[in-house]
Parts: sequence; structure tokens; C-alpha cells
Amino acid sequence: MYKRFGKVAITLALISTPSFMLADEGDGNGFFAGINTGYTIGFSKAVTNEQGNQGTTTDTTTAPSHINIGVQLGYNYMLTDFFGLRGYLDYNYGFNHNHTKTTTTETGQQNQITDTTTLDSSHAISVNVDVLLNILSSDTFAFGAYAGIGLGYATMNSTSKATDGGVITNTTTPQGDGFILPINLGLSLTANNHHRFELGFKIPTLGIKQIAPAQNGNQQNNNETTTTRNLITTIGYSYIF
Repeated sequence: MYKRFGKVAITLALISTPSFMLADEGDGNGFFAGINTGYTIGFSKAVTNEQGNQGTTTDTTTAPSHINIGVQLGYNYMLTDFFGLRGYLDYNYGFNHNHTKTTTTETGQQNQITDTTTLDSSHAISVNVDVLLNILSSDTFAFGAYAGIGLGYATMNSTSKATDGGVITNTTTPQGDGFILPINLGLSLTANNHHRFELGFKIPTLGIKQIAPAQNGNQQNNNETTTTRNLITTIGYSYIF
């Protein structure tokens, strides 16, 4: 998966080289806007506490769990030709679409068809600060890396639409929300201090918690709690004004 990201970044850079060579060179400072896409890998831990019994913990990993798209808006400031800082607002939307169709056959009765469409989604917004480092640079291109941290909030939901015997049922199930504190790491390729390609990772330090739905008339079932940490991988492009 990561090799594909690298190939795409290199291809885009090579295709765009002629136009970059004709562009006016900047100093790397200024506001920037960017877009990105990639995969989200979810790491989940479920803790179940049973009254009178020892609790159990279950760890599960799904990969990939979401396709994600995102946008960034911020300011880039280079202290030297090799070192700089940036602050930005980042929004990321992840989604996973599933469709199943089941046919049930019973003797002497008409076939029963159940059609179910499910959309799992996540929203994450954060304020970030990164340190920028140009490892190799020339008059036209610079290859570098970045590292930083963010603070924000994320939510996860599951929406399903089921058609059973002509009856349509729509259900929305919250799958958790909470504060996030991602660590940002990545590699970058910058052309003429304006065009920037990145392969990035948002490593989760805080998990999004979900408490199991109410059962047996209780307002809240505190016996099972699921904590999910989403590792977001992206390949993106941003323009520095």
C-alpha cells in the first residue's frame, strides 16, 4: 500500500516538472491549502466487565477499515532554507461502504429478500503544529521530512438501510467520539517553494471510546467499552501561496 503512495507521488512530480520549472520561485513562506487521500487502519480494544466474574479484554485489528479524504489550511514559515515550522487546521473524512443481499427460501413460501446497505464513517478535525526539515535541496526541488502534533476531536458513526419484504428501515448507530492527539510524521517533496507533495501518517495516542447501547431498559450499559485508535495514512498535495 505504501509503495503505491510513493509511486503516485513520484509520478505526479515528474509529470508536473515542466510547469514547475517555469513557475516563479517563492521563499517557502505563506498560507497554504491542501488536499489528501489514503487509508485509515483501525485498532480496537473491547473491555467487558461481568458482575461476579473476571473481566475480559479483546484486541482486534482491521486493515483497511476506511478510505479517507481530507483538506488542510494553514501557514508555512521557513526559518532557514533547511528548517521551518507550520501551523494548520486539518479535517479528515473516512468512509467504508458495504452492500449485502440475502435470499431466504422456505418450503411452500415465497422467497424472502433482504437488502442491506451500510455506511461506516468517521470525522476528525484538529489543529496541528509541525517542524519542517529539508534533507536534500536544490534551486528547484527540496526533499524533506516533517514531525509534529495535533489536538482535535473525532466522531464515528454507522448508518444502515435495510429493505425486508418491502419494509425499509433506516438506522444510525454512534460508534464513539472523543478528543484526539495525533502525532504527525511524513516525507515531502517541494517544487519551487510552492508545490508540495507529501506521504503522511497520523499516529493516534488517544482512543475514541464507545459504550455499548442500552440493554434491558437500562439507560446505559457500562459492562462493555470499545476503544478505537485510527492510524491515518495519506498522500497529498498542497499549494503555498
